[in-house]
Amino acid sequence: MSESNVAYFIIILRMIKHSFTNFEKNYTMQEASFSGFFKMIVYMIGFYYLIKILSRIFLPMLMQNMVNKAQENFNRNQPQNPFNQGNNQDFQTPKSETPKPTKQVGDYIDYEEIE
Repeated sequence: MSESNVAYFIIILRMIKHSFTNFEKNYTMQEASFSGFFKMIVYMIGFYYLIKILSRIFLPMLMQNMVNKAQENFNRNQPQNPFNQGNNQDFQTPKSETPKPTKQVGDYIDYEEIE
């Protein structure tokens, strides 16, 4: 190895050693406290209400945008029928003149009263 490569290798080793010593100093274990727990609960409640308020503002706009896009896609995919533009009649099948027979469930039984 040349002297310049050895120097770079020593510099890299010193950087690795320095990063591990800083890691041990900066990331020590913290103790739990009531004030920290209370702050976490307050932050969670605040985050919940922030999401709730923002969703009431932005979700209707998002839904309207989605509905408009779906409607545009539907209108674009529908074939244009020039023969049916001015004719808006509802066609109904002719009704049959004979009434449908009613369904009979069973025979009628006449019970006599016994005294």
